[in-house]
Amino acid sequence: MMDSTDLSDTDLQNVKSFVSFSLFLQLVALMGSCAYEFKKTEQIQKLRDFVTSFTESLTDSEREEYKKRVDAFLKEKGAELVEALGKEFNPAELEELLTKIIEDQSA
Repeated sequence: MMDSTDLSDTDLQNVKSFVSFSLFLQLVALMGSCAYEFKKTEQIQKLRDFVTSFTESLTDSEREEYKKRVDAFLKEKGAELVEALGKEFNPAELEELLTKIIEDQSA
């Protein structure tokens, strides 16, 4: 284990920044979950607007990299979600549910 005296001030500041930002991201996820649960549609729309603003601010190369990361994230989290839903619903119910979700997203 590293002794804190082995870390430079810059290293310590980087760790503090990383921890602070990581906690902030977790709070945003919690806030989004609560906004959905509490039906705070105006705040959910503001989060969507933020995401749109963010993606519009990216350069072409950044947008390409971001899309790759989003696709990988959705593939991983989507698989986890389907697995979790598979514990709650039988295969036929799950297929019907997923079909409705996909149709709603396409509309």
